Amino acid sequence: MGPRERLISSTITLIRTRGVAATGVADLLAHSGAARGSLYQHFPGGKTDLVVAATEAAGDYVRRLIERVTADRSPAEAVAALVEWWRPALSDGGDGASCPIAAAAVAEAPVRAAAAAAFATWEAALARALHGTADPDSLAAFVVAALEGAVLQSQAAGSMRPLENARDNLMRLLPS
Repeated sequence: MGPRERLISSTITLIRTRGVAATGVADLLAHSGAARGSLYQHFPGGKTDLVVAATEAAGDYVRRLIERVTADRSPAEAVAALVEWWRPALSDGGDGASCPIAAAAVAEAPVRAAAAAAFATWEAALARALHGTADPDSLAAFVVAALEGAVLQSQAAGSMRPLENARDNLMRLLPS
């Protein structure tokens, strides 16, 4: 993995656990092992450009996950699979890390725009899986909002219960 990829990976890891504002350039360089010159070579706008790239990469990763879990499962089963994907980070003994897109959503404007774009790709992927429902776009947006909110509540509570509650209620609403 080259310096660009290491910087992006380290940024995702650190903003999941610290948030964007509490993650400094020195932290990113130390965690990634990249030289300061590498940061500005690959990301001329510095930390902002790097966090945008990390947000886009993390968003794309989750979009591909959503596409995988919806390819061969019902919408209700896909939601259950997404909740299980979060379990290692949010359950006892997990790293307690949150969603990097949620962390990006409360950062400066260019980073927020990247987060909004990531959420939109997740909604589009879910809407394709919900194509037989009355309003797949709105339902997909609701599912993303419910799961993201539940992830944040689970992180705050140190418990899977909010995410499990969201799963149980969404499964009642979604086609099985």
